[in-house]
Amino acid sequence: MKKMPLPATNGQLRSKVSDMQIGDYVKCWYSFHGTSGSLSDSPAGILVGLGTDTFSTAEEKPLAGESTTNNSKLFYFVKVAKGLLIADRVCQHSISWDALNAGKVIQGNPYSFSTSSNISQGYASSENISGTLRSLTGGVAYADANENKTLDARLSNGTCFPVNNEYDKYLMGFPQSMIKNGYTVDDVFHYKVRFTTTQDTTMTGSRISSTGTIEVQDNTWRVGRGSEDNFPIWKGLGMGKTSIAYASTGFRPVFEYKEV
Repeated sequence: MKKMPLPATNGQLRSKVSDMQIGDYVKCWYSFHGTSGSLSDSPAGILVGLGTDTFSTAEEKPLAGESTTNNSKLFYFVKVAKGLLIADRVCQHSISWDALNAGKVIQGNPYSFSTSSNISQGYASSENISGTLRSLTGGVAYADANENKTLDARLSNGTCFPVNNEYDKYLMGFPQSMIKNGYTVDDVFHYKVRFTTTQDTTMTGSRISSTGTIEVQDNTWRVGRGSEDNFPIWKGLGMGKTSIAYASTGFRPVFEYKEV
């Protein structure tokens, strides 16, 4: 199995979600299964084996994700808040917002990890836990110096409006004190190489890049966040049509559960 860096937090690798503190991380296995998939017909992938080494000889998901895979590959969920885990990478790119929505992983779908292996949930996890599998919220436009919305990247304060969106609050806002010395939040969430698909519809209008490029979007467009390495002029805010599967954009799983 090819080894890739662990999330660069000061937390620990855990085998059970119930033992996790903020900053800890846990293994999970992501499979792509299209209409002929052996586990499910979901186009948005199946998550199995939470907290286990079920596929000890399998590969790890590339840090930039991949478009398809016919077998399960490893990624890590990072605990960012009470009852909230966010994947440390985009797991599957080149999948449209519409396809993810059809798979019910935009707004959210009830999802359970089981200690029993079965045809619907695949290989066993380390504990029984239920919650919601979904995508992050990401804002609808840039936020300016006064935290008001704007479509002009030249006025951006580095976040998006509203500023309490989950991408800025939990991913970009992951505390530096919880990151290992010499590392950055990109070493935890690897956000600079792909846009993360979000729930949000873009603000209608003409968006202006940092170099003055203009792009017009309407309510058929959705927000993606990240990919600063590939699209620096857009300052971490991407926008795309719901029907198009962009290689630059993909699904970053979020698991929300009730923590007692």
